[in-house]
Amino acid sequence: MFSKARSSLLIANYFLKKAAEDGKKLTIMQLVKFVYFAHGWYLAFHNKPLIKEKVQAWKFGPVIPEVYNYFNLLTDGDNQVLRFAGDGDGDALKVEFTKEEINVLDQVYDIYRKYTPFRLSDITHEQGTPWSNTTENGGHWAEISNDEIKRFYIEKHRKNIAKNAT
Repeated sequence: MFSKARSSLLIANYFLKKAAEDGKKLTIMQLVKFVYFAHGWYLAFHNKPLIKEKVQAWKFGPVIPEVYNYFNLLTDGDNQVLRFAGDGDGDALKVEFTKEEINVLDQVYDIYRKYTPFRLSDITHEQGTPWSNTTENGGHWAEISNDEIKRFYIEKHRKNIAKNAT
């Protein structure tokens, strides 16, 4: 099955479903970061974007405005997302994901679910990340290019391989 860039809301729904299966809810910050991380790793591994929307450098890290703006209206007092995008239970946005998409999405969820929302933000703020490079050159609200994101995650993957080889 051929995959093309998807709506970031579909990717967000996938992560909300994974969290629900674990009996958990995600905060808006976790959800935005999970979608961003999945997009970055997908670019690195498959050389094509996972999402069709642009990523921007906001104060608390990389943000896909469509995800933030949509789900921010669906949060409780603790900023936990209360519903799926669409009709409330995800049915309106059901989609079949490819094996390569599921592989990246599941790995991102498994790796990053243990982190608090603010730790996820800290990870994206580290020196040399696409967010830090973009804010240094263009300030907050600037677009973070897919090329910058891909370059970073390819390098991160190379470092992980080298670290695990020793």
